[in-house]
Amino acid sequence: MKNRGKRFTKERQDKWFLMLEAGSTRAEANELVGVSKNTIQMWANRGKKESAGPYFEFHKRLSEIPKRTRRKAPATELVSAVRNGELDASDEALERLLVWIAYNEKSVSAVKLIFDRRRQVDDQSTSQEASGKQSVFDRLDELAALRERKTGS
Repeated sequence: MKNRGKRFTKERQDKWFLMLEAGSTRAEANELVGVSKNTIQMWANRGKKESAGPYFEFHKRLSEIPKRTRRKAPATELVSAVRNGELDASDEALERLLVWIAYNEKSVSAVKLIFDRRRQVDDQSTSQEASGKQSVFDRLDELAALRERKTGS
């Protein structure tokens, strides 16, 4: 274990806490920072037992975050924020979060946003050929609309 103690650096902790303060769940923060839930639990438990040092500071900072801000913002709000230009769509961490949401929450709106972003890149680099076939993106639009009608969103 040559990297023991260096993986969950102060910089990574700061990113992890920023995500929690912004409304992400621990699982989302763990995924984006690249740390396991066991590491978080170990740091928190060790911090409870100590009265000073990095583990204590971690536990103290974690306990200062109000529980209500630990709840995850709905995936649709995140997707809307990207579509409205409130978040930088080219941010690599945001892209990983969207992929995580699309996969783990089976969010059609996140999948559609990812495909739309990739389609924009493809459209810029190549010209579309006129064909009578329905594109995958058009089908995704239809599926998203159907799902919204079914759920009443």
